[in-house]
Amino acid sequence: MLFPSSNNRSQPQKLCSGARRRSHLPELVSQQVRRLGSVTLRGKITFGYALVLCIPVVGALTGLMVGNYYYKQTIQTLTITYQEQKRLNNLQVLILQNRPAKELTPFIEDSVAFQEASNKIITRTNHIQQLVTQLETAKTNALINFSPQLQEFRKNLATFSREFKALEKESLLLQQSKNNHLIKHRVLKFVNADTFDKIIQFAYKIDGVAIEVDKDILRSRDQLRQTEVLRMQIILGSLVVSVIVASLLAMFTSQAISRPLESLTNLAQEVTRDGNTNLRATIVTKDEVGTLANALNQLIEWVATYTRELQDTQLHLIQSEKMSCLGQIVAGVAHEINNPINFIYGNINYIDSYTQDLLKVIQAYQVHYPNPPETLQKTLDEVELDFLQEDLIKLVQSINVGTERVRQIVLSLRNFSRLDESEFKAVDIHQGIDNTLLILQHRLKARPESQAIDVVKDYGNLPLVECYPGQINQVFMNVLVNAIDVLDDCPKEQKKDNQRTQPDTIWIVTQMIGTDQVQITIADNGSGICESVRSRIFDPFFTTKPIGKGTGLGLSISYQIVTNKHKGTIRCDSSLGGGAKFVVQIPIHQPEPIPKSH
Repeated sequence: MLFPSSNNRSQPQKLCSGARRRSHLPELVSQQVRRLGSVTLRGKITFGYALVLCIPVVGALTGLMVGNYYYKQTIQTLTITYQEQKRLNNLQVLILQNRPAKELTPFIEDSVAFQEASNKIITRTNHIQQLVTQLETAKTNALINFSPQLQEFRKNLATFSREFKALEKESLLLQQSKNNHLIKHRVLKFVNADTFDKIIQFAYKIDGVAIEVDKDILRSRDQLRQTEVLRMQIILGSLVVSVIVASLLAMFTSQAISRPLESLTNLAQEVTRDGNTNLRATIVTKDEVGTLANALNQLIEWVATYTRELQDTQLHLIQSEKMSCLGQIVAGVAHEINNPINFIYGNINYIDSYTQDLLKVIQAYQVHYPNPPETLQKTLDEVELDFLQEDLIKLVQSINVGTERVRQIVLSLRNFSRLDESEFKAVDIHQGIDNTLLILQHRLKARPESQAIDVVKDYGNLPLVECYPGQINQVFMNVLVNAIDVLDDCPKEQKKDNQRTQPDTIWIVTQMIGTDQVQITIADNGSGICESVRSRIFDPFFTTKPIGKGTGLGLSISYQIVTNKHKGTIRCDSSLGGGAKFVVQIPIHQPEPIPKSH
């Protein structure tokens, strides 16, 4: 078994923790990418160069460290193998040098020399035992496999040493009795014994082990060469990796710098070319490019704001110029009409008086001359004097009423134009509404293509309101014209339903809101306004009318007049099929304008 059972039971937990680490890896990568995005361009370039320079240095150091580590390991193994080879050679030599018969036989008669020769054999045997002990602790594969033979040889060597010591004692005793022949016989018997023969045979077994040790030496030398190759491969690999990383960093750096700049350039060109100020640059980094993108977005926002303000100002100027020209024309026409009308109106009374006098004279003639001559009677019959007397009075009265009507219209035109009222004035709001209705009277009457529109007025008790009278009248005109257009444009089926239930009606309600504001509500029972249209109803140039009938400026300019000029509010409450209601609120007293500094 590779693992104990307890480790096997904990293995699923290790796998689960590894899976969790793998699941957190993308999040860690994204965090590092976000951190890298907040680094400045200089930091990114510096980091790239530092990384490119560090890779070959780290690779070379790693190659040297790894190569030196394996080199030392291989040298150590090779040194140990050489030592074991030397020990095997020494062991083989010592075993083959151990020849008791040859060393002891010449000194059988000399006890001292015999003792010295015996000591040499014992010393050699001890040396052999030390070599065997050292070889048994060797870690090379050849000697590990040779360990059983060494253990057996150790036993045989111990037996040889014990028997040789016994032979030495016996030989010394026999030398005292001068029994040299028996000593020689004992020595030859010892040499011919199995123990000594096994020791000699072991010396030849060492040749096979020596061959394996030589192979280990060759393998160690090969490993030494491979270590050198590995060291060079790591160094060269680090150089190759540094080149690849340098190329990737160059591509990444160029893209990180050029791509956002190219995107910003394209965005700026598109905004300049198409005038689309709704475009915005996407900010993905917090470096200089991100700062530039944020600045470009702010610049586009400012351009959009200034463009809208410029358009609103242009619209207001155009409309003001238009209304000024219209006011001048209306004032001129009113002035030109007013002179002859005043002349006619001033002479109507005289005409009426003269007519009454003439009729009295005719009636007096009829009383004094009841029977006129035949020719005169014939003339009276032709002119129908009775009818002429009755109708002439009515005709003069009609001329008087018509002249008075024209004078009222001229007065309304003069009041509506208000050319001389370019400053705040306290005016009667109700008078402005009535003047506007008088001008629009022709739109309120029944016509072949549309029915009459009833106007229901519910005026509250309002004080004089400080405002620009001409501009406020323009607001009333725009809202009322829109209401009349909606009622005129209702489908025929809806008109028939309205005739059966309620006629076309416009309600005008004025009231106080608190103590400092007035509210003017203008409502109609038209087709109503859907939510999508109502949300854009005050936008410049937005209109639902056909081309040529509406410009989309009336309500937009009204919104500017109420909100900007008079610091009020205007809103539209409506639902599809439920009519529309415009509510205007303006303060009674306008704040004092702040003087401009020079």
